[in-house]
Amino acid sequence: AALRTEADLVYCDFWKEYGSRSKLDHERAYTVENKALWMKRLYNDGAYGYVWCKFAKRSLYRDMFVPRYNMHEDIVFSTQLIWRASRIAQLSVPLIHYRRTNKTSATRVARGKRRIQSARNILDLCVNGGPEVAVVRKEIVRKAAWNAFRYDRSLFDEYPFLREEAPFILKWLGA
Repeated sequence: AALRTEADLVYCDFWKEYGSRSKLDHERAYTVENKALWMKRLYNDGAYGYVWCKFAKRSLYRDMFVPRYNMHEDIVFSTQLIWRASRIAQLSVPLIHYRRTNKTSATRVARGKRRIQSARNILDLCVNGGPEVAVVRKEIVRKAAWNAFRYDRSLFDEYPFLREEAPFILKWLGA
């Protein structure tokens, strides 16, 4: 598909495996023309950020920001890959089996810890990322501020721009 379409990024369908049952899943049809929408949906739970169903040219990985935690790091990588891709192709064939039953998976960590690690990863992208951040900054701030409010309010001090750009959360806090 990459050779046929000359795409920089190809994404495919996949199977989600839940022990005794499987579910065929896929991403919506995205192109370069609507990649900003795709990137925004990554932060609103409207799109999959999985990197394991995306095949990208090696050059897209150059000088990429690498998150420090292993929670939602896929979203950080996908944001950068999608932004950098000049051509995107969808392969409507399930090539991956994603097992959801792994007891040692990072998603087995307590919800609060997962959400704060995720918030730090995406906030670090705001600080260290490239021009792609401008496209998703509002979504990142909203998602991170909500997680900070629910799980660890010290993030407002750790990332001062969060306090400035998410006044609606501070209003709820009465600050």
